[in-house]
Amino acid sequence: MLMRVAESHVRFGHFEHFYYRREPQKVQQLADYVIRHHWPQAAG
Repeated sequence: MLMRVAESHVRFGHFEHFYYRREPQKVQQLADYVIRHHWPQAAG
């Protein structure tokens, strides 16, 4: 059995996936999403 206790299922591999597919706009979208939902105080 596997139990995930993190607040999110977003992992570094999600960023790497878009990075290696040369999709920088999707890396940025994912980063913006993570910041907005998990660290809103850091959003500028």
